[in-house]
Amino acid sequence: MTKAQLKQYKYLEKAIESGKKKMERLKNKPPKIEYGKVYGSSSNWPFCERGFTVSGPGETDGKKWEQDMRRLYLITKNNTEKYAELKRDIEYFIETIEDPRDKFVIETYIIQGKTQEEVSRVAKIDRSYVSIILDKYIQK
Repeated sequence: MTKAQLKQYKYLEKAIESGKKKMERLKNKPPKIEYGKVYGSSSNWPFCERGFTVSGPGETDGKKWEQDMRRLYLITKNNTEKYAELKRDIEYFIETIEDPRDKFVIETYIIQGKTQEEVSRVAKIDRSYVSIILDKYIQK
């Protein structure tokens, strides 16, 4: 496990949350509806001119909104897949650690997202020893 992978793991979770919020905001702000009147004739005899009111999103607004929603959806889906894969790798990595104290330190730091100071308090060991344990297992 590398430090770069761990950074990516932490940031992917935030990126997924941010993407979902952006999609929700965009959903709540659909494109403006435009109204217009078109003319045609009735389908039966006598053929008389009739006006019909039509409505829908403006062509450019509607397409841009759909593109933005699609783009956000794909980015969030991609980030979610990467996050799930990385989480499986991290869980497997943690399971391979034999020393229970080291496993606890690594799990608390990575999975629970605690700082080294918080891990040292919970594990009742010195913070510098937490750093040594992390350096022992996490590659640069």
